[in-house]
Parts: sequence; structure tokens; C-alpha cells
Amino acid sequence: GTHQKANANKKKNHKEEVEIVAKKYEEDLLKEINEDRECIGLKPVETTVKMEYVNDEETGEVKEVVKTKTVTVSNTDPECGLFHKGEKQKCFAYAHQTFCDKNGFVLTVKTAPGNLHDSVVFFDAYRELNEKFPGLIQNVSLDSAYKIAPICREILLRGQKLFAPYTRQKGKKGYIKKYEFVYDGENDIYICPNDKTLYYTTTNKEGYRQYKSEARDCENCPFKSQCTKSKVKTITRHIWENFVEQVNELR
Repeated sequence: GTHQKANANKKKNHKEEVEIVAKKYEEDLLKEINEDRECIGLKPVETTVKMEYVNDEETGEVKEVVKTKTVTVSNTDPECGLFHKGEKQKCFAYAHQTFCDKNGFVLTVKTAPGNLHDSVVFFDAYRELNEKFPGLIQNVSLDSAYKIAPICREILLRGQKLFAPYTRQKGKKGYIKKYEFVYDGENDIYICPNDKTLYYTTTNKEGYRQYKSEARDCENCPFKSQCTKSKVKTITRHIWENFVEQVNELR
């Protein structure tokens, strides 16, 4: 992923309301979320795109509408997007997704507004790559920004291997890290450093399964001050986390 500054003055802009569009993989994710929720007696989720409910001014009835967001649009070049990353100065830019072979020859390129994250633009470029070279792609190498569950799943389900760098797990300094909790896939539970069990409770609308400990196990635990400030410990695991774990094993 490479950003290129657009020939547009960042001061010449206006605001627009745009619809929040569902990501490419959300239909598959929604299906698996609802399978989880139905197994434990919860209502299915109708959409993973955030909705809001408003009162119709004429009828007074509550209606469902797709949620929107406000974006900054260039007056000069409305197809670019306002880009800023870390300490870099804000500017209107384009994002180029480029796939190369091992010799550095460009195989496919997709260009998108610079305000879209690399992982969002990835899917169109990757699918175009496979349409151009059906059955010929064996290995894919990406940087750490792309090592998210939906992308890992997309590549591995095509029978290809994904190689991505190590990413350090985030968390509060001085607290026990998630990787110190052992996941038992056969029983679908987590085991904490004090050898207590965290059980599956629900799957949220974003596709994360929640695992919680028992309050009596945490009450007198010697590691509690390094683990959680709550009465129970909660760990989340994405429905497609196993694909990320397969990529880590390849690394």
C-alpha cells in the first residue's frame, strides 16, 4: 500500500454525508455470527453495518435507516480522500494497492481514496489478482497492517499461504497478556495463568466471541491485580481467529 499526494489544496474542501458501506466479507461474517447466537438462544443480528432508528416526522413511526458518516471532500478533486497517519501532515491523497511478483514486476494495481485503510482496499486488488492469474498464486507476503482475521481467511481458503511479520499483542503495561491465556479449541474454553477456566458466553455483533471467568475464581486470585479491575476476566476471540493463528504458525 502506497499513498500519493493529490494535486488538491487541503483548505479547499466541504463536508458530505456518506453511507457506511458493508465490507466485502460481512455477509459471510454475519452468517457465522448468527449461527453462534442461535446456538445459545439469542436473537440473530440483521446486519453488521451499524443502523440507527429515527422517528418519521409525518407518521411518527420509528423507522430504520442506514447510518452515515461525515467526510471531508476536496472541491478540486472529489475522488481523492483526506489522509493523515501518525505525525504526518494531513493532505488529500490516493491509496495505491500494488501486488508484485518475487522479481518486483507489478501484477495488479488498485487505486482508491486516501482516507480508506489499506485492509479495506485490499480485497478488490487481491480478487483481481486471482482473476488475472487463476490457480497460479501459491504464496502471498503482506506487511503487518494486513494481518487481520478476514484477510487471513480470504487467502487461506483459496489454498494459498500467507506470510506476514510478527505483531506484538497490545494491552495495558504490567498486565497479563492475552497470549498467556491458553485456548483449548476442543472444549472452546480459555485457561488462565492460575489454571482457572473462562467459558464462552456470547458472540457480539462485530464477530467476537466472549469468554468470561467465574467471579469466585477471581475473588482471591493472586494474579488479579495484574489481570483485571473487574469482578470477572473477559477475553474476546474473533470467529475467524483460527486463520490468524495458522498464519502465525507459518511464520
